[in-house]
Order: sequence, then C-alpha cells, then structure tokens
Amino acid sequence: MASFQFYNKDSVSLHLDTNSRSFTTESEQLIEQGFEPIGDIIKAEDSRAAHEKFKSIYLNELKNFAKSQVVVGVFTAGSGGL
Repeated sequence: MASFQFYNKDSVSLHLDTNSRSFTTESEQLIEQGFEPIGDIIKAEDSRAAHEKFKSIYLNELKNFAKSQVVVGVFTAGSGGL
C-alpha cells in the first residue's frame, strides 16, 4: 500500500508519494511555493484511490474554509483589515 501527502494552494490540490526518494525535496519546494500540507498522510492502493479518499475526507473542509475566508474578507474590508 502506498502513502500520499496532499497539499493545497488556492484552488489547486496535489499529492506526493511519501515513499518516493525525492519526497522531502519536492515537499520543501511545494511549501516554498506557498502550498500547505493538508491533513494526515493517506494510505491507499494507488494515487487514484488516494484522491477519492482525500476528496471524501477533506473536500467539504476545503469548501468551508474557502467560504470562511470570503466572509472574513467582507467583514474586515471596511475596517482597514483589523
């Protein structure tokens, strides 16, 4: 069984195979580019199964987070961001 770490930036989500020799380097590069690791490592038979598992666990969380950011922006827009 493979293990995958998912990352998110804006509306882009992607994954890395944690067993890959280049995982640490690739993870550092993604983080430097503004991606954030999401949740726990997902174990699955392959990347397709990992994506399905990821969506079932985190998709609603990501949607709710995005909505909350819009609401925060609306409420703070008139107060100089405070």
